[in-house]
Amino acid sequence: MLREKFNQLTEAIKSSGAEFLRDDLTTLEDSIKQCGEYIKAINNMEAAITTARFRMEPEDHRAYIMQLDNTRRLEHNSLIVSVRVINRLCSIYRIEPIYKGDLENRIQVAEFAKSVVDEMFDTRQM
Repeated sequence: MLREKFNQLTEAIKSSGAEFLRDDLTTLEDSIKQCGEYIKAINNMEAAITTARFRMEPEDHRAYIMQLDNTRRLEHNSLIVSVRVINRLCSIYRIEPIYKGDLENRIQVAEFAKSVVDEMFDTRQM
């Protein structure tokens, strides 16, 4: 369903003949990719939490986890911007917003990113 909505937005951009058509398509692609970047940051942090304490000195471990947490936070902030951009593109091209949640709710935005990644994986084209 999300893939269909992204395809609908892509088609609306493509058929608009807008001056910034290529830029808008690139922006949409980058925004969709940001969902995966956020999920990757979560996975990296969780993997480190699982194993790093057994292979690092306590001080190094703390610094490593802090660095991963900072990266995750930055990726989350970038994700929120990307979701805003997706919905802004929807507004510009007069289609229904793809993200329907609360942009101020970080958990909802994170769940949206996971849904995007899950659907892209489940419907991948080989």
